[in-house]
Amino acid sequence: MPEVLRSLVFVLFCATAVFLTCRPGLAPLFPSDEFTRFRNSWIGATIVAFVSGSFWIFVIGTTVAAFLLHRRSASPAALFPGLLLCLPAYGADIPGFGLVNYLFHLNVPRLLALVLLLPAAFLMLRTHASRTPRVRGPDGFFAAYALLQLALASRQDSITNAMRVAFMIFTDMVLPYYVLSRALQSRAALRQALAGVLAGALVLSAVAAVEFAKQWLVYSSLGGAWGVRDAPNHYLGRSGFLRVRATAGHPIALGFVVLVGTSALLAFRQTMRVRWRRIFSVVLAFGLFFPISRGPWLGAAAMLCIYISTGTAVLKNLTKAAAAGAGLLLAIGMAPGGDRLVRLLPFVGDVEKESIDYRQQLLEASLTLLAEHPMLGPPDYRGRLAQAGLVQGEGIVDIVNTYVRVALDSGVIGLGLFSAFFLSTMWAVLGARRQSAPLPQDAVALDNVGRGLVAGLVGIAITIATVSSISVIPWLYWTYAGLCVAYVRIVQAEVVRAPRPARPSPTRSQLPVRGNHVAGF
Repeated sequence: MPEVLRSLVFVLFCATAVFLTCRPGLAPLFPSDEFTRFRNSWIGATIVAFVSGSFWIFVIGTTVAAFLLHRRSASPAALFPGLLLCLPAYGADIPGFGLVNYLFHLNVPRLLALVLLLPAAFLMLRTHASRTPRVRGPDGFFAAYALLQLALASRQDSITNAMRVAFMIFTDMVLPYYVLSRALQSRAALRQALAGVLAGALVLSAVAAVEFAKQWLVYSSLGGAWGVRDAPNHYLGRSGFLRVRATAGHPIALGFVVLVGTSALLAFRQTMRVRWRRIFSVVLAFGLFFPISRGPWLGAAAMLCIYISTGTAVLKNLTKAAAAGAGLLLAIGMAPGGDRLVRLLPFVGDVEKESIDYRQQLLEASLTLLAEHPMLGPPDYRGRLAQAGLVQGEGIVDIVNTYVRVALDSGVIGLGLFSAFFLSTMWAVLGARRQSAPLPQDAVALDNVGRGLVAGLVGIAITIATVSSISVIPWLYWTYAGLCVAYVRIVQAEVVRAPRPARPSPTRSQLPVRGNHVAGF
């Protein structure tokens, strides 16, 4: 059997096992029939991708399927966050037909944005559904950052390259944030989008378990079948373990995906049955461990701490979590071969400390370059970083810090706007949580969604400090920010619609007296 078909069998086995066994826990999170559409879309896209043998046939099939989804689904945009995790971010250049070398690079996330989000954007503009009150902080900082990136695109070496960069800013940043922050106008739509991320993270965790057990990267054959030149086919290891990646393209990207899926599980914690909450937690814990990436581990630990800190009985629950973590570390250390696992832990282990040293050297060299060009960043920073000896084994300068990359690309102005956007989004969600407290229906559930989103933002902010914006990572954090702003809009709309309690009529003795007459009479 060809490897690509063997890979398809294993992927379908993992996906089908998750969708069938976890349906009682996942289906209630989706509106009517939307879980079935999501499941069929995931499995159908996987089959077409592996069987087609061509990226362009897959593009045609996905476009047709998206047309049907727009006709049948109540909220096609809500399917985007989950389907974003379905396949690796492989792609190809659209030829320029003799006019230019190529039009632009089309990959799987960009294709999904064009066929799912772009029609939703046109529909919102036509029906004026996007004219909802702005969430001033996030919207303002996002618009400023996007406009800055468009202005900096003029630094490209040709007009066509500048136009390509502008197009990618639109598809990769603007569409996910703009559409998801405005198209999801109800609790059901937001719940569906978060449930899709959770379901996708569960499937990828199952795939990661197969890859880890068989020491085989299941999706590595897809790039060859599509003829993708830049598909990563090399195997990475750490302390004798294979670092799996599933559809994420890199181990740390897979850890990032599972972290975001875990935040969605936290958002549903108050409304999900204990049985399924425990099962999903175990599956996601394995999915977080198998990539052997320490950055997502740190992000997940911070995310859990923030989630606990924003709840009730904070000190008691933090003590329980610390005791559980200490007990787990002790059990791992006492288990046969547990010392190999302990050596992998951040701040405790000593495996591949050179990666930490590289990050420190990168930060120091980048700060030196930024000191020379602080406002908009140095024009040719990669060449100068290479001269400083920061070339990795792959022959590239790997900027393993999203904040450093943003600063080098757009200076302290860009870094300030980028950071302010996520901080203002977090602040807006916290404010929406306070507003949701007096709502008459499901106030606790709505508050818990806000807790999960805030915790997820903190986990994302810490993790991207350990990795560059590669593969699906930028798509996911812009998408997640859009979901957070959608939550704020939903809460604001419900507060406006909520009936205000009637004020009791004052008695005669409570009315202010003016002279010999009672005011108001």
